[in-house]
Amino acid sequence: MIPTDLFGTLLRALDTGPLKRLVLVGDPNQLPPIGPGRPFVDIVDWVAEKQPSAHAKLLTCMRVDESGGQDSIGLSLADGYRSDVVHPGDDEILTRLGTPGAFGDLECMFWRDPSDLMGKLRDRLGSLLGIAPKDYKSFNLSLGIDGDKSDYGKSEAWQILCPTRIELHGTEELNRVIQGEYRGGILSNCRARRGNNPKPFGDREIVWCDKVIQVRNRRGNAWPNKPENLNYIANGEIGVVKSATKGAKGDYFDVAFSTQPDVSYRYWRNQANEDVELAYALTVHKAQGSDFDVVFLIVPQSATTLSREMIYTGLTRFRTRLVLMVEKDLAPLLALRNPAASDTNRRNTQMFKLALRPDAAGTWRAEGLIHRTRKGVAVRSKSEVIVADTLESLGISYDYEKVLAPPDDPKDFRLPDFTVGYQGDIYYWEHLGMLTVPAYREGWEKKLAWYKSTGYFDRLITSEDSPEGGIDAGAIERIARERVLRY
Repeated sequence: MIPTDLFGTLLRALDTGPLKRLVLVGDPNQLPPIGPGRPFVDIVDWVAEKQPSAHAKLLTCMRVDESGGQDSIGLSLADGYRSDVVHPGDDEILTRLGTPGAFGDLECMFWRDPSDLMGKLRDRLGSLLGIAPKDYKSFNLSLGIDGDKSDYGKSEAWQILCPTRIELHGTEELNRVIQGEYRGGILSNCRARRGNNPKPFGDREIVWCDKVIQVRNRRGNAWPNKPENLNYIANGEIGVVKSATKGAKGDYFDVAFSTQPDVSYRYWRNQANEDVELAYALTVHKAQGSDFDVVFLIVPQSATTLSREMIYTGLTRFRTRLVLMVEKDLAPLLALRNPAASDTNRRNTQMFKLALRPDAAGTWRAEGLIHRTRKGVAVRSKSEVIVADTLESLGISYDYEKVLAPPDDPKDFRLPDFTVGYQGDIYYWEHLGMLTVPAYREGWEKKLAWYKSTGYFDRLITSEDSPEGGIDAGAIERIARERVLRY
C-alpha cells in the first residue's frame, strides 16, 4: 500500500491537463502502508459513499487456481479477515482447522516450539514438493534449478511466510536453518574457499543456488544484452543465484529473477547487504503483491506485527495450496477476526473528514476511523452498527461473534454475528449481505444447515442487506420487536 506522502508526490507528478480519469486498483483489506496514513482505504470508502457508480468490487478471484470447479477453501477462510462482507462459511472452516489433514486447497497443522515447527515444515516440504531431507538436488528442482534446463520462473513455486523476522520462528532464523540444511556443502566449500568458490556474500552468507529477494529498486544492465531488456529490478522481486564467481576485479554473483528468467543481473560483494536477502522464508510484508503456488504460512500465538490485515494478506498469497502452521491452537486466528485487531482502523488519519482524537482519549484511535457500535464494540460494517445500535436502543443485550457450539461437540463451533439476550432468552442473529453472489449464498446455506442440525434453528434470527447493499433500519427494528421482544 502507498503511504500518504508518496501518494501526494505521485499526484503532483501527474500532468492533469489531459487527464480524464484516474483508475486506482488494489485490495483495501491488505496491509496498510509502512509509512503514514491509509490513503487507498480512505479513497475507496469515500468513492463508495459519494460516487458509487465509480466504485467497482472484484467478486471473482483471479489469483487462486479454481479450474477444478471447486471454490477455494483458503480464500473462504481469508474472507473472515476482510473489513467488509464476510463469507458466511468461514467459521465452519475454522472449526475444520482443528482436525488434522487437508480439505480442498487448505490444510492446517499445529506446532509446540521452533524445533517442532521445523520438523513439521520438513515433512510438508517432502510430501508436497518432493524435497528429501538434506538433499540439495530435490531442493534445487523445487526451485527450477536443473543445470542447462533450469527454469528460474519457478523460484516462486513455493514460499514460507511469517509475520516476524527476529524470533526463533522468524524469517532470519528460518532462512539460516533452511540454507544450512540444503546448502550446507556449498556453504562449507565457500567458507573454506575451496577451488573456485568465492567466500559467501554479505551478512547472510549468500552462495550459489540460493533463493534471494531484491530489497530496493535498482537500475542495472541485464545480461545477455538485448534491446527488449528492462534493465531494472523492483523491490520485492524474487530469483535464484545462478552463478558466483571469483573475478579479477572482485567477487560477484549473478541472479536470474522469476519475472525475467532469461536474463541475469550482477551484484558485486559490496552490494550484497544493500540489495538482496535470502528468500526461502519472507515476512508477509515483503510478500505483499506477490503470489506463489504453495504457501506455508506460520502463525505464532503473539507478535507485535500480527493484525487482521497481516493474516488476510498471508492467507491470500497462494495459488494452489495453503498450509497453515499455527502455534499451539486456533486462538490467534479467532482473535484476529475481530475488527478491533485491524491495523488499518487504528491509523489516526482521515483524508476526507475531520476526525480528531479527544484530548482525554487513552488511545491513538480517532472517532470515525472504525465501525463502532453505541456501546463501543468494534464491528465490520455500517449495517452491523445499525443492527447493534437497534438492539441497544430496545434494551436488548448482545455479544459480537461469540463462539457457539453444540454441547456434545465443542470443536464444531460457529460465530454468529450477534448472540442476543433478553429476559433469559438467547437468540442468534445473522445479518446477511451479497446473497446474490453464488459462493456467498452457498456458504450461508451450509451455515443454515448447521443451525438446523444442531438444534439452534428455532433461535436463529436473520436480516439482509438489499441487493444494492443498503439496509432498512426500520425493518431491523421490526424484526427485533417481533422475534426478541415479541410484540
